[in-house]
Amino acid sequence: MKLKERICNSLNTMNVDELKLLYEQIRLLESIKSASRKTREKIPIEKIHAMTASSKSLWSKSVIEEREDRI
Repeated sequence: MKLKERICNSLNTMNVDELKLLYEQIRLLESIKSASRKTREKIPIEKIHAMTASSKSLWSKSVIEEREDRI
C-alpha cells in the first residue's frame, strides 16, 4: 500500500476531534514552510565593513590559525 493510500485510510477512521488536531498540525507545517521561504535581507558590503571595522584583531589571521590545526 502506498503512503497516500495509508494516509487516506487513516483519515477515514479518525473522529472529528482527531481531524481538527491533524488540521492544526498541517497549518503549522505550512506556516513553517512559508516562513523558511522568505529571503533574508541582503546586507551591503559597506555595512559589513563598517560593522567589522571596530575589531582590533585580524580575522584572516584567526581563520588561518584555526585551519592550521586541521592540517
